[in-house]
Amino acid sequence: MSEHSVFYDALEDTVTSIANSFDNNVPYHRFSRKYMSKEKMILKAYIRSKEKHESIDNAYHRISLVGRIKFAVIVIIAALLFAGFSLYITHYIGNMRIDEYDTHSFAFATDIENAPDTLENRYEITYDLSDFEKEMMYDDQYDYWEIYKSGDKYIGFAYHTKSSYQNIRYNTENSKINNITIEGRDYLFYVSPTGVNCLTWDNGDCIMEFFYKDISIENALQIISSIIKL
Repeated sequence: MSEHSVFYDALEDTVTSIANSFDNNVPYHRFSRKYMSKEKMILKAYIRSKEKHESIDNAYHRISLVGRIKFAVIVIIAALLFAGFSLYITHYIGNMRIDEYDTHSFAFATDIENAPDTLENRYEITYDLSDFEKEMMYDDQYDYWEIYKSGDKYIGFAYHTKSSYQNIRYNTENSKINNITIEGRDYLFYVSPTGVNCLTWDNGDCIMEFFYKDISIENALQIISSIIKL
């Protein structure tokens, strides 16, 4: 007879003896999964202690540790599957953090504590855009956005409070987040799938964005340099 059989026979006799000490009116009890799991671990620890010639306490702790490691691995794998294996690169550009994924990115303004909660200042492009048709997209206490169109040419100018510029999604598919410095200022730059060039920067009080298509970068910078505070 193996020692495993001896152990289970002894365990069965003990349980039977305990059960017989009660009358038949003992209510049915369903043991929790946690209890059943721990019971299995104790049995495994006993068998391991005999096979490895170690104490049952050491065997139990080893099995418990392996179980926790397996569970942690399962959690990590599940998280990766849920996220679609979405690994990303983090950039820090001009008081902004950008998490760049394969097909998109998310931007977060930082230094929020030192910026106003609402748009206390207003800004205006003074460059001559009379050949363009202007359209106001929105204008409130947190966000401002206007666009200009002339044929295939497109210009967009926007600014936002830093507190509202959180988890902003950029369509960076087939593009990359770049950090370009012009006259001492750091700009976040990328190109959208539709060919729109996107420049974003922190002016201190708010986050500004400038979008352009079918105009040169030199012309875009001239327009940006003409922006004044009203």
